[in-house]
Amino acid sequence: FNEQDWTVRHELLFELSLELAECDFLCGRFDAAEQGIDALLRRAASTIEQVAIYRLKLALHVMKGENPQGVDSGLACLRLLGIDMPAQPSAEQVRAEYDLIWHNLGGRPFECILDLPLLSDPEKCAGIEMLDALISAANFVDPNLFCMLTYRIVNLSLRQGVTGASTFAYAIFGATLGLFHHRYAEGFRFCQVSCDLADKHEFTFYKARCRMALGNSTVATQPLGASI
Repeated sequence: FNEQDWTVRHELLFELSLELAECDFLCGRFDAAEQGIDALLRRAASTIEQVAIYRLKLALHVMKGENPQGVDSGLACLRLLGIDMPAQPSAEQVRAEYDLIWHNLGGRPFECILDLPLLSDPEKCAGIEMLDALISAANFVDPNLFCMLTYRIVNLSLRQGVTGASTFAYAIFGATLGLFHHRYAEGFRFCQVSCDLADKHEFTFYKARCRMALGNSTVATQPLGASI
């Protein structure tokens, strides 16, 4: 494509080029995918486009086992969206984000999240999706960052509205309630609600992920047969 093509049909060429880079990634042509990503970053005309590229860039880092680089890329992208996230949050910072969840729930039952509105603001949606994408790399780098990302998505979703990524964050939060705080029954309930939310809005991509978390939390509260 020449410069005039990009000027006249930027949106179409961007989508095609992004899908080509994703195809290279999925087929294991990592060098070609990386070249495509670098070229797209120079072409990005909006924050939304930058986020789409960074999500693929992060996935490529994770696939290559470059998790620290993936975290760096994800945090850089979050800063473009005005989300400041520490690379190595302290236990106190994680606890503050955790406590904020209960403040935002305000004593309401967990099932209240089923009635939350869908988030429609494109940049806010992109922020939550980027936080979600970063969780996979953080899982291998820093447990505090892993929890901080999860809790931040839960808080943003409680305040602003839900996206597909919200459902998985709710599910992880439910799992951590048992794993880290020994609140197993509540964690099981939260995982159940995350699955119900994914079903309600047909967030197909996240249904299996939510059910995986539900299965893990079931082990502590139900007979083994139920978890299987």
